[in-house]
Amino acid sequence: MRLLHLTNLRNKNRNIKKNDFFLGNWCLNITENYKYKDNIIPYHWEDLKKQSKDYFYLEKLHKRISNSLYSFLNSFHNIKYTNKSWGVINEPFLQYYVTVLYDRWEILKKTFKTNKKFQINFYEIKNIDFNNLDNFINLVLSDEWNEYIFQSIINYNYKKKIKVNHKFNEFRYSKSKKTNNETVTYNFKNNFFEICNKVFNIITKKNSFVFFEHYFDRKNFILLNMKLSQIPYFLNPFKKFDKDFQNYSKKNFLIREKLFNNVKLNNDFEKFLILNLKKDLPTFIIEDFNQIQKNIDKIDLKPKFIFSGGLHWSNQHFKHWLAKKMSKGTKFISLEHGGSFPYKHPYFFFEEKNSDKFITWFSKYHKNQKQLPAQKLFGYNSLDKFNYQPVYCNLIIDRFMRYTLDLAQPVSGNYYEFINDLIFFNKKLNFKIQKYLKIKIHPADKDKLWNTKKFLKKKINKNVLIENKNLQEVFLDSKLLICFYPETTFSESMKLGIPTILYVSPKIYKIHQISKNLYKKLKDANLLFDDIDLLTKHINNIWDDPLIWWNSEKSVKKRKLFEKVALGIDKKDSFDKWKNYLFKLKSQND
Repeated sequence: MRLLHLTNLRNKNRNIKKNDFFLGNWCLNITENYKYKDNIIPYHWEDLKKQSKDYFYLEKLHKRISNSLYSFLNSFHNIKYTNKSWGVINEPFLQYYVTVLYDRWEILKKTFKTNKKFQINFYEIKNIDFNNLDNFINLVLSDEWNEYIFQSIINYNYKKKIKVNHKFNEFRYSKSKKTNNETVTYNFKNNFFEICNKVFNIITKKNSFVFFEHYFDRKNFILLNMKLSQIPYFLNPFKKFDKDFQNYSKKNFLIREKLFNNVKLNNDFEKFLILNLKKDLPTFIIEDFNQIQKNIDKIDLKPKFIFSGGLHWSNQHFKHWLAKKMSKGTKFISLEHGGSFPYKHPYFFFEEKNSDKFITWFSKYHKNQKQLPAQKLFGYNSLDKFNYQPVYCNLIIDRFMRYTLDLAQPVSGNYYEFINDLIFFNKKLNFKIQKYLKIKIHPADKDKLWNTKKFLKKKINKNVLIENKNLQEVFLDSKLLICFYPETTFSESMKLGIPTILYVSPKIYKIHQISKNLYKKLKDANLLFDDIDLLTKHINNIWDDPLIWWNSEKSVKKRKLFEKVALGIDKKDSFDKWKNYLFKLKSQND
């Protein structure tokens, strides 16, 4: 009977035997993944058809659960919030949670269909409770939490199908804490911030528009506020509230047991999901709701319109304040904070559903979207004002998480497709280009087990990584820039005018159907590739002088099309489009 490893938790001393099996590639480092590839259970979402089918199932399940939850919360708190207001408070946590548990459930479901006889070692896992979205995401990406949830699913549904060895080892998830010096510095900043906040609240109290994480540069943000005849509000009091809020209430399981009793559960997974969701729902929507309401009442702003590009994702006090304002008639406009090609599975459209309007860079493809020029790129008009010194073939790569969090971005089974593409890419480049190849790793890629940095230094060369330059510096020394993922970096480089190519692996990235025409047009101009072999051949052909291809009539035409369709930019009046939209909102509300 073979030992099945659920995570990397018990492998940290690399005590791996030849006949061991592994639940997924998250159990092993890169070298070991190649060594034991025949002993790794294939990942269920490597099947793209299954991904799409499951996405739509989860979207419907999420709707059933959220409708029941929001009805209960209105009754329990004696308020009358709309589903939009509750959605602002609860998302994207709820859609992440539903997706994550279903993924882990399906992983084990596929494993027990293999007809192999396994034994598993169970361990005691502690300190895995969470209070907010950031806590939850950190846990979901940890071995400790995944070990716990896999063991829970096995106990719930597969206990009779496997031999369980109960070990006495205890694993505890470590949460970071502030040092004493950090606390002193933070308290000093808080006192200074309190004074500034009171002053700004007085002078901006009657602003019709407030903007949080808006992504305008300072100059254009000030100018925009001047056009609106108001003083710009620069502060963000909500970060302080979230940092200071540490004394979370204990969960009241007598209350929680009443949740979701009116939801029809159609299968064992749904029963398991509800069983866990009752105890896992963060306290900010139940036990700590009233305390957070008291805190946000200290924010003396009375806007008619609230704009947010990112704060409504994770800052709990802002989410509560925003929901309360929405319940009293304030309009919420959510802002896209980046991108290029929209994803096929876009977070259940939670921003479109929970805001009065979602401002996108890409052309409208949902009834509640509005395309406006990409405000983050207003300063990216020309290379003339920058010190552009093109030398390198710079490659920008994505972050891959060992454990899947959602279906919008790459899933955990995609990592080795990506690694194989990188190795093939380097191998097929002409030698004279290999000497100039540099790779910029995503700043959030800090996984110590996979350790992409260490692997690339060993597999390609020890000097291949860009480690001491920011993204703009990378742009400015790029003779040719290749983006290995369809996100903001590609848009920034295209708008700046750097010779740029996008590579989209069809096995990794799922692009929305609305992008089909633009996708094809960029491929025709060799600005986009989904075949790694054709990409390297093109680079080998143009390397001596990429500007001949980049400035060709065909390429320039398709670049302008990309700016129009994907960035909302077709003329030089981008600022005026924003100004006119805000004026229109104001006139409709007066």
